[in-house]
Amino acid sequence: MRRPIRMLLLGVTLIVGTAILSSLTGSSTSTPYLSALSNGIASQTVAAPAPCEEKACAGGSRHNIVCAKTPGFALKCVNLGGGICSDQSC
Repeated sequence: MRRPIRMLLLGVTLIVGTAILSSLTGSSTSTPYLSALSNGIASQTVAAPAPCEEKACAGGSRHNIVCAKTPGFALKCVNLGGGICSDQSC
């Protein structure tokens, strides 16, 4: 009867000890760019925003079919396919 109680106490001690040790040394943030063994020293990287192309839709009598340069206007031209494009603000 003493052996099962002793094994239970040993298991509880191991679980509590592991939890305390991981809370003291580990970081709670998870990222795919760190290894499982790293301690969270590296910070997350954020990409810079894409520069504005200064292009707008132009051409065609019924549809805006091509992207053309428009210096001084903060627009981005996106081809939607089928001879149609769309302007988006930067």
